[in-house]
Amino acid sequence: MEANLCAVLGVCFEILEKNGNEIRLINLQPKVERIMRKNAFLLKYGYGAIDDFYQTTITYHKFTPDNDEGFNEYITQQLLAMSGFPSHSKALGKAILRNIFEIFENARTHGSCEYIHTCGQFFPKKPDKPLHFTIVDKGINIQQNVRDYLKKDIKADEAIKWAMEKGNTTKVGDTSGGLGLNVIFELKKLNFSYR
Repeated sequence: MEANLCAVLGVCFEILEKNGNEIRLINLQPKVERIMRKNAFLLKYGYGAIDDFYQTTITYHKFTPDNDEGFNEYITQQLLAMSGFPSHSKALGKAILRNIFEIFENARTHGSCEYIHTCGQFFPKKPDKPLHFTIVDKGINIQQNVRDYLKKDIKADEAIKWAMEKGNTTKVGDTSGGLGLNVIFELKKLNFSYR
């Protein structure tokens, strides 16, 4: 299991717990348990933390939609300040933060969710320096939002492509949006791969 998928698992557990289920994790494979203890996912379930010796973990966190300061601090500390993260100017760091924050903003603005789950891992020693970072909510999805905004049926992949284009937004009124992920895509071309 890849560490970033704990964000998806967090949403699944959120749904189960909201429906009155109790979560207990037993007989985990040692490798999976180690990953989930390093990224703090298992702490809520009675497991102790393990030091991340290689400092590649972006810890699991469950944010409320109004905690934008906490999310910005999380990205700054957990990702941008991470040893091995490609060097960047202060201005580029702010641009990366702003673009990642737009994903968080989309979850809270468009998703109408109670929580936003995040987790990831960065592999600075691998040749392509992949970053696996996931932001998940259980709210309204991109396809539904774009379909409602464009007032036409659209496939999920087409909706995502539309939403990723600079300037496109489903926000209405004076609220800005549509920053896109151009800065992150450019950084990827120059320094590392992502998914």
